Amino acid sequence: MFWFALVCGWVLTAAVIALVWINVRREGRLGVGVAVGAIGGVLWPVTLWVAVGALLLNRATNRRRSSTVSTVAQTKAQVDEAEAFAKQAEIEGMPTSAAYWRAEVQRLSAQSLATASPRPGSTGVVVLGSAVAALATLGALFVAAPTSASTTPKSPSPAASSAERPTGSSTTSDQKLTPLGNVPKKFGETASYGVVGDHSPLDFIVSEPRAAKCNSFASQPANGKFVELPIVATTHDDPEKRLTFVPFGAGWEFVGSDGRSVKASTTAAASCSYDAPSTLGPNRVYEFRVVVDVPEQDGALIYRAVATTAGWEWALTN
Repeated sequence: MFWFALVCGWVLTAAVIALVWINVRREGRLGVGVAVGAIGGVLWPVTLWVAVGALLLNRATNRRRSSTVSTVAQTKAQVDEAEAFAKQAEIEGMPTSAAYWRAEVQRLSAQSLATASPRPGSTGVVVLGSAVAALATLGALFVAAPTSASTTPKSPSPAASSAERPTGSSTTSDQKLTPLGNVPKKFGETASYGVVGDHSPLDFIVSEPRAAKCNSFASQPANGKFVELPIVATTHDDPEKRLTFVPFGAGWEFVGSDGRSVKASTTAAASCSYDAPSTLGPNRVYEFRVVVDVPEQDGALIYRAVATTAGWEWALTN
């Protein structure tokens, strides 16, 4: 709910700021207004209320200005009329009447100056209200913001704690690697990624492969046949954002017994079925399947995440 409110606030703020920009600036362009709104909306708890205050103040000023314009026009007409009466009285030799109309001209002129520069009385209220609303919004978001203490990290399973844990993006000098330079794994065995000390942001299990069930629009295999891999991935706390480097839908390779390497994450495999999550979040459990495109021969199936010094390797029989 917090993130939903944050996104809605950002969109609303960007729209309000853009409207205020276009409305206040006489030559304000739509593109510039949208850009200003998008940039200002980043700090929406403050800029939202400032924008609303500016919008209200602008409306109040426009209303006062429209009423002032009509008042000034009426006063000017009265001044012109009084000056005409004063001149007529002087021509007809009536000094008393002429003096009266001259005094009336001065009074109306002073009144016109007083109403020419109106100051909206709601300025202080708008500014104060916007400041209070901004502080209240920031306080509410601070209270509602999710914290790491509000989520309960999931403990790794006993199989994960006892299994060999590849280091992922850290060094692999202490790992027993295969001749192909990967950490050996068996289907159904837990693999770990990004291990630092005793903590890993990701543990995953690749179960026994099986024949893939493709949709009716799937392409033909580019390498030989489609194989389906059931995968269960369990994520944990990820303060260093390493989960962004684990796209299970890509990074698969097959090396045959003859040493020939082929890319197993082909477009054809993706057309068969694409069930892997595009991104992984911390403290979650994902169950999905990955389809790989491999030759019809025995060999090694390898998965390598981004920015890793070694991948994981499973023996795949035809």
